[in-house]
Parts: sequence; structure tokens; C-alpha cells
Amino acid sequence: MEVINTNYPEFGYAVRYTLNEGIIDWEVTNEDGDVLMTGKFSSKDSYQSKFTIIPSNIEENVYESLFYLYFENIKLACIELVEDKNVEDIEELDEE
Repeated sequence: MEVINTNYPEFGYAVRYTLNEGIIDWEVTNEDGDVLMTGKFSSKDSYQSKFTIIPSNIEENVYESLFYLYFENIKLACIELVEDKNVEDIEELDEE
């Protein structure tokens, strides 16, 4: 299991990606360390995530920033991580 922590200062959030056998669990926290959103990304699901926004009754600007963070950063990072892992797996098979 591999864990990658990434800060997105333009949004004011940090994301922790946990990679485990083709599935990536991810979690968004704010600057206070509060968990705002969690999700699971699987390459087997046509590169789609299922996610949950934790706080209820959030302000519109927070919802919008989480939405943009997901589509502009998290989803692309997950695709890149999965594709990098697949390339590494193929390279390991070629070496054997």
C-alpha cells in the first residue's frame, strides 16, 4: 500500500491518495484538518470515482471548489497514478 499526500494551495485543501491493488482511496481535508470529502477510484469502473461530501449544509462556494478540485486535479491524478502503476507492472513483467 502506497500513500501520497498532495497539497492544492489554490483551493486551500490537501488530498491523501492511498493506492492499493488498482484501487485508490482519496480524502480531502481543509487547512484545519477537517475531512470534507472522501472517495474511491477504480480503473475497472471506466476511471470513475464514487465520493461522499462529509459536511452537510455547506456553502455554495465550498461545494464548487470541491467539485473543481475533483475534476481538475483528483480525477486526473488518479488516472495518472493508475496508468503509471500499469506501466510499472508491464515493465516488471518484461524484466522477468
